[in-house]
Amino acid sequence: MGTRINTIMQTCFFAISGVLPREEAIEQIKKAIYKTYGKRGEAVVQKNYAAVDAALAHLEKVTLPTEATADFDLIPAISSKAPEFVRDVLGQIAADTETGCR
Repeated sequence: MGTRINTIMQTCFFAISGVLPREEAIEQIKKAIYKTYGKRGEAVVQKNYAAVDAALAHLEKVTLPTEATADFDLIPAISSKAPEFVRDVLGQIAADTETGCR
């Protein structure tokens, strides 16, 4: 994707978000591509159009489970050898536990 990552991310966002109708969003993205890259030549514009089309062609829905099913323990965020303050305060924040420090 190289320098076209922002174009790809915008394409994917608008294709799945419903903020705008999908076809309208893609049309607007392609207009912006032409406006931005048209002066660099048709080949550059076409590469960007191809990147948009490829992103749409490879977009997949990923179904996530409703709960985690991992059967392993996470390692502590902070070493047990760390000073007490680091372990008990910063360690809780780093582990994102229910400390009220979010």
